[in-house]
Order: sequence, then C-alpha cells, then structure tokens
Amino acid sequence: MSISTHQTPAGGAPSAAFIPEAGHFYRFYSIDVGGRIALAEDHECESDGAAIALAKKLLSEKTCPTIEVWLHKSRIGVIESRSWRGA
Repeated sequence: MSISTHQTPAGGAPSAAFIPEAGHFYRFYSIDVGGRIALAEDHECESDGAAIALAKKLLSEKTCPTIEVWLHKSRIGVIESRSWRGA
C-alpha cells in the first residue's frame, strides 16, 4: 500500500484543498477607532506577503483605521491607515 500526499476526486484531478502548495486562509480583522473588531473576513492567499498586500488594498477601501492579518493563531501583520494617524 502506498500513501499519497494528494487525494484525487472522482474526476481524476487533484483537489486544491489537498495540494501542499495551495494557499492558506488568512483572517483579516478590521479594527475600529475604539480598538474593537468591526469586521472579520477570510481570504485565501499564497503567502504572508500576498496577505499583507491584500490587507493594504482592503484598508484603502474601508473606513476603519487598522487591519490585522492572522494565520491560525499567529498575527502576521498590522496595517494602519496614515490618514487616521494624522499623517
């Protein structure tokens, strides 16, 4: 018997959910002015760098001053809007 790292569905092609190179689901917390979580969103990204880039894009589209990026139990980064810091 052999053990494969990929599971193949009935169609024959490997499922992205079981391919080790597939991205990870990051959680993006929009933090309001009072420091409370205003919104939590999950997005799939290929890397920490891609998640940080997405957080910057999301922040530019929101009215909150901060977005925190998490992967599982690890905080990957905090992105703050300059307009909220008086810059």
